[in-house]
Amino acid sequence: GCQGKVQVFFGNLSGSSLTTFKCYVDQPGHLALNIEGTPGLLESGCIVPVQSQAKLAILVEVKAPFDDAPAMIISFESDGERRVYALRLPIVA
Repeated sequence: GCQGKVQVFFGNLSGSSLTTFKCYVDQPGHLALNIEGTPGLLESGCIVPVQSQAKLAILVEVKAPFDDAPAMIISFESDGERRVYALRLPIVA
């Protein structure tokens, strides 16, 4: 199938570090994904210091047509508050 690469950079422009920064990427059966990221990003979480960034790289192979972009959930703590964001990756076929 068709192949591509998606890279996502998470920049911290706030005044404090982002702790327990995690990224989860849904892996539907119609896509073959090879996902790599900043150490800890995909497992227990990492720290993104002020004026720094974390990186996510995804190699994609489309196995069948689809009409729903895969979900990506980002979570982290900042200033003692837990934040969770559900997004869609820009992958279509």
